[in-house]
Amino acid sequence: MVIEPLMSEQRESYFQHSDCNFTLDLKCAWPIRVLHRSHRHRLTVKRRRGCSFICYACGFQHERHTRDEWVLCYECADCDFQIHGDCSVLPNAIVVQHHPHPLLLQYYYRGYFYADYVCNICKRIIFERYYERERDCYECGYYACVHCWFTNAHINCAIQPFQHKSVLIRNAQVPNLLRLPMENEYTSVMACVMKANYTNEYNEYDGSGASNCDGDDNTTNIDDSKSSLFQKSILHKHRLILLDADGIDRVCNACILIISPLDPYYTCIYNYIGDHNNNNKSKKNSKCGCTDFVLHSSCVHLPTTSVLQQQLPVSLKPNTSLSNIFWCARCFRSSNGPFYYMDDLPLADVVCANMPFSISHDAHASTHILFISQLQSDSHKICNCCGKGPSFGFWYRCNSCRNFFIHAYCALLPNTVRHKFDRHPLKLVATTKKDGHERDEDEQQMLLCEICEMDIDKRYWYYSCTQCDHSFHIRCIPYFDHLSKIKLGFTLRVGCHDCPVTSVRALSVDGYRCGDCGEHIRESDDIAFECSKCYFRMHIMCVVKYMSKQ
Repeated sequence: MVIEPLMSEQRESYFQHSDCNFTLDLKCAWPIRVLHRSHRHRLTVKRRRGCSFICYACGFQHERHTRDEWVLCYECADCDFQIHGDCSVLPNAIVVQHHPHPLLLQYYYRGYFYADYVCNICKRIIFERYYERERDCYECGYYACVHCWFTNAHINCAIQPFQHKSVLIRNAQVPNLLRLPMENEYTSVMACVMKANYTNEYNEYDGSGASNCDGDDNTTNIDDSKSSLFQKSILHKHRLILLDADGIDRVCNACILIISPLDPYYTCIYNYIGDHNNNNKSKKNSKCGCTDFVLHSSCVHLPTTSVLQQQLPVSLKPNTSLSNIFWCARCFRSSNGPFYYMDDLPLADVVCANMPFSISHDAHASTHILFISQLQSDSHKICNCCGKGPSFGFWYRCNSCRNFFIHAYCALLPNTVRHKFDRHPLKLVATTKKDGHERDEDEQQMLLCEICEMDIDKRYWYYSCTQCDHSFHIRCIPYFDHLSKIKLGFTLRVGCHDCPVTSVRALSVDGYRCGDCGEHIRESDDIAFECSKCYFRMHIMCVVKYMSKQ
């Protein structure tokens, strides 16, 4: 078939077929290419007649009433990807019957994520039609709830007459959506997470705003004369009492994060024994062994059960001793706080187990919604914050574009943090540059970390003080390093020393000799033990040796 270029009487160019007089002006003759979020490549618009295809958005073949009916589609010649015209204009958000939250349109990218989501309407696996077809590059669509885990639906199941209505969500204004980053290191993570997870029960989506993570909203200053004492908590064997702020930094025994010195906190009742009738000051009772047990007010009410992403029901279990360190399977960090377990095996710490299904982050188009995902271990994607791959925990990915992935732990980094090396608050510098981009002169300028004195890669996030021109690796700040989920300061007794030894960072005793083996303690040991009274230090492995004999 040959279409000849011609010139009209108005001196306008057009194309016309010599046999059937099929005519196109110059504008319509050019291929129309669009970038649709369902596919990684640009798609070309085509009109088809007398042929059929499987739509990779909904997974079904669109029926035509007559054989001669024209069908509009978008296709990618490189990947043999095709999407029907109707599915290319699906609403991004809908509200369906019998579910109170809005459902957002998502696309599953083969090779990036794995999941066996089940449609809550037809009860079939959403991606089973796609598993039957082996292709190197395809995507498929589905609707997912912005709040509820495992509330998903096929596109055709959700888009039914009289079963749904489209809603407009502006600037990611979903009720109780967790907005990050947090304000500073004193902001209670669990207060924000609990607010996002457990205060989103409403009858109908009304377009109200999202929840900013700006403080411990669950903290209540309970009068001592009233119900200030809790009954037995699952996290502690004794009752808890609320104490007023006293200006001292403390580490919560549940989330292992800092309690603001300006906020009240809960502690063991035996930590506070006083004569209230005579207004005497409080007295510490160290005999109960609970002198260091403190909690955020929001951490007192942790859910006793949770469901992880693989649909595994897990239960909360207190850690009976801070010396019991476990490995969190979600962030791949060590912790000695309470944990959620299954079959007597710890799986996740309390923060990772309760992270919400969706968030938004100011570092990436705060109007976009990020959904939690688990990447395949062989995926080439890296975290936009730390630059590490999928083997370092679970992720949040953008629902609207493909170029933003962030570990859940990295998403919790606060906007500002303080460090003893700088008198000003350090600001989080969240860059979203990609590999291969053309760098300007500012980016080519070398930055050195004030702590480790190593180069800072400007492609990834770091903390900086513009007033002092100081920069810091995130990993070099104790609040966020690989030991940040271990509450140090717990004591143990060993056979080679009369006094109890206290756990400390190995950096603080770097270079000293171990009182047991005589070898030098190094920073790479991470954790060491010392008796400050006797100037006695020990390797952690030497302490473990004595503990195993008990």
